[in-house]
Amino acid sequence: MWLADACALIDFYTGDPDCPATLRSLLETGTPDVAVLATTVWEIASKTRRGRLPQIHSPPYGTLTAMLEDQGYALLPFDHATAEQAAGLPALHGDPFDRALVAAAQRTGRVVLTSDAAIAAYGVPVRW
Repeated sequence: MWLADACALIDFYTGDPDCPATLRSLLETGTPDVAVLATTVWEIASKTRRGRLPQIHSPPYGTLTAMLEDQGYALLPFDHATAEQAAGLPALHGDPFDRALVAAAQRTGRVVLTSDAAIAAYGVPVRW
């Protein structure tokens, strides 16, 4: 079971040529085995709103969440217990969105789909 980092979704949906074939294959299936955390959607939407990213959801969908849901991804909430666990993590990574992702991976046992080496420093399994 997988947990997609923002970089995985961004690379996949923008058609980045450096997106590995194995990652592309996992994300193309839109399987419920691939989960997306609510904070990851927040991170992507925030970067898009600030002009740091192009809109990655397809035009027929009003939101990224609607697209991910329709394509079969498991949408995970960011609950209070995960928030507290993220806050208690050592500052190995400066990005609070990524610390939230790490805490969710720790709590759910999912492998994080990411190219961010700092996430692996927390001892969670990663794949890219």
